[in-house]
Amino acid sequence: MEKETFKEYILMYFMTYGTIITEVFYTLRKDRKYVSKVLCSLEKEGLISENKIAVTDRHKKYYIRYKSITVKGVEYVRTHYATRHKWLGFLPSPVPKFTMTTTKNYNMLGRNLKSISAAIIFNQANVDVHNGATKSYYEGKSVNFFDMIDTAKNNYKIYCGYSLPENNTCKGVYFHSKDVASYFKLSDSDVAQNKFHQHIGVLILENSSYFVYAAKPNGLKLNAESILRSKIYGERLFDTVKNNEGMRGHLKSAFVFTYTKKEFVKNFNALVKSKDVIEKVLSSVMLFPVRYESEWFIKYLIKCEYQIHGALEDALMKKMPDLNYGLSANPYSYESGFRLLYRGKPAVNGMLFDPIKLQYFYEEAVKNKEREYVLICQDWQKEYYEAVMPENVRYVLVGGNI
Repeated sequence: MEKETFKEYILMYFMTYGTIITEVFYTLRKDRKYVSKVLCSLEKEGLISENKIAVTDRHKKYYIRYKSITVKGVEYVRTHYATRHKWLGFLPSPVPKFTMTTTKNYNMLGRNLKSISAAIIFNQANVDVHNGATKSYYEGKSVNFFDMIDTAKNNYKIYCGYSLPENNTCKGVYFHSKDVASYFKLSDSDVAQNKFHQHIGVLILENSSYFVYAAKPNGLKLNAESILRSKIYGERLFDTVKNNEGMRGHLKSAFVFTYTKKEFVKNFNALVKSKDVIEKVLSSVMLFPVRYESEWFIKYLIKCEYQIHGALEDALMKKMPDLNYGLSANPYSYESGFRLLYRGKPAVNGMLFDPIKLQYFYEEAVKNKEREYVLICQDWQKEYYEAVMPENVRYVLVGGNI
């Protein structure tokens, strides 16, 4: 992708979301230095601006860095890209001063930014992103950015005399947490009561749905009670969107984004020890770093849905002759409850970053330090696992996509 094309790609994301957490841009290309260079040039041109907010989590303060499009940036987009994106021609001229504030406090703004980052990643994986009613809280005469964008798009629809084409090729839809709240007309006290601040959205696929969480810097703290409360709304949302009440009770998996390796370590350790959640509520948690290489796994999840673990194991065994099911090993050697064996050694598929599926493997490896255990993963995942697994775990690396 040439620099100008990539520049347009980034700026058009800003025209949808307004403010975007910085790390998510590194999911767009494998070359992080190139992405940084383009972002720096956009800042120097005054098209976007750097911002940060301080968020307190369990009495510890940390910062979320994010970028916002400027008035100059919106003017630039309209001038240069209106021939390819016709609705841009319906923006007001000149562009008025606008505000990006869509939440009442920094904690909610932080959650909203992370929900947007998840939306961008799912958007790349061809999942439709639902944008519900956006509440705006601002003073003065400045225009709300999102209202301005919606007005331009709606005026374009009226001018054309038809609705903009829908993305009919996607297999799912992602709802921001704020959209879940607005969909059910929940008040701020309802949101707090139902623990919506602990997750950032719901991913609904053809036959299943997932909680979507953003990791906390000090470790994601999930408890069964809060998940069960949110589960009620998540399942009602699935029933409404899919017009199918047959999936009631099937919201049992979670997708968690982590933004740093330090976050990954703390969240992994918290989840493998979280028996309350594992036994009562969730059957699977995918703990993915926000980075370019994760995109394939999201696409795989959407493609396979229920059978994602089994399908991936089957694909791995076709690619790796030394890997087989414990029950089919010759001679019979299905030992210690391990589903997979690699050259006769206890093995596990770690490609999905699922601490719940890895819990038994982790506990056995810690308990039997004189024995060798095998973890199968991609090369870029190894550094994450080395930070959490004991030294007697050996890694078998899988190159490319399965």
